Amino acid sequence: MSKRFYTILILPDATSQAHKFHISKPVLTAISALVGLVLISVLFFIFQYVSMSSNMLELKRLRKEMAEKGPYVEKVKQLVMELSYLKEFDRRLRVLVGLDKGGPPSQLLGMGGAEGGSSAALREAWKVEKEKLAERMRLDLMEMEKEISQQEVSFRELRKFLENQRSLLASTPTIWPAKGLLTGSYGYRRSPFTGKREMHEGLDIATRTGAPVVATADGVVTFSSYLSGFGYTVVVSHGYGYSTFYGHNQANKVRVGQRVKRGDVIAYVGNSGRSTGPHLHYEIQINGVPLDPMKYIVEALE
Repeated sequence: MSKRFYTILILPDATSQAHKFHISKPVLTAISALVGLVLISVLFFIFQYVSMSSNMLELKRLRKEMAEKGPYVEKVKQLVMELSYLKEFDRRLRVLVGLDKGGPPSQLLGMGGAEGGSSAALREAWKVEKEKLAERMRLDLMEMEKEISQQEVSFRELRKFLENQRSLLASTPTIWPAKGLLTGSYGYRRSPFTGKREMHEGLDIATRTGAPVVATADGVVTFSSYLSGFGYTVVVSHGYGYSTFYGHNQANKVRVGQRVKRGDVIAYVGNSGRSTGPHLHYEIQINGVPLDPMKYIVEALE
């Protein structure tokens, strides 16, 4: 028959009487199980503590990386905003100069907000947020590169248009070629030589001999010599089909091929050719066809 209990002897020292304890098998089994459970629990908590410490270190590192990348995210946002305003300015400027019919204002480029995780999955949430941050920055930079490329094309087109407009304005005859008294207008008149009705293709400006004759727009001298009927004459080509004609000069100051600016002196008023007195005969031609210069002159005759 098996024993139902165990005896435990405790000897305090070699001369002392032994103390006996009787423990039944069920009690001993329960105590052993409890001790084993305690050991397992201690080991489990130690493992959890080590794992949590590792997670906290990883979380701290991720927070540090997020904090370091935060200024870059804000910088990207700022650049996107500035690019959007620049794009809107470009749109308004193009509407102003007639290159675009206009439309709704440009929308600012979107910047998605962060998605936070729950406290129970904080570490995973930070990892996900880190990945989203990197992906968002990559997409934003790609979008900015695309927008910048489009803006470069738009600004080149706008710059070319404005330069052409500036060149066109500089090439348009808009000032008086000489100061004096207007004695002959564009159109039909009675000839001072024959008394017959004839077409006068320019303006006659009477003034003193030797008064300066100026170019009325930027251009290149295409003729500078004596011309039958008009005496010493200068012709300037301005581009865009424009050319101007200055006749009856006392002397020409420019040569063929010379570039001139609006206001440059190109000749001096005289009485050469078929003329009744010192004056300048001035014409504006577009593609070789004379037009009324008064339609182009924007300043008052002094």
